[in-house]
Amino acid sequence: GKELKLRLSQADDHLHAIRLGLVGKANTYRNKIRSSNKERHGVANSTRAHQELQSLDKNVRLHAQQYTICRNAMAVLGAPEETLDKYRKLTRTDLYVTTASFDAQDPLGWKLELPWFWGVNAAGTIHSEQYLADCTSTCLTPSSFGMYH
Repeated sequence: GKELKLRLSQADDHLHAIRLGLVGKANTYRNKIRSSNKERHGVANSTRAHQELQSLDKNVRLHAQQYTICRNAMAVLGAPEETLDKYRKLTRTDLYVTTASFDAQDPLGWKLELPWFWGVNAAGTIHSEQYLADCTSTCLTPSSFGMYH
């Protein structure tokens, strides 16, 4: 009924906020932390960047917690199995961010696999390949491998 629709909408909002937060974390790490480590921009800049990263991480965890509450409510409200398959349980590794890069032309290159929620849009359907490619390129950088959470 109406409450299930509300929970679906809330879940979509929280997944969107998680995606934005993860992109923000990747960009902060890539553009502020990694660059300040390489270029020695001083302790103040590095401290601010780490504080920004912690704030983004806290926000991601908050939205992940709220998403889990919504998903659990959907199950209690009798959401169809198809809906629960689409709105999966979040795992800790789903919230990891990588700034790794790969060469698509390199036959030995590895393939980045984004967590399931990168492909769920507000209507609960799967995004196009172009959307996923855009998300992937946002989180990737031509620098060396780095993973954090």
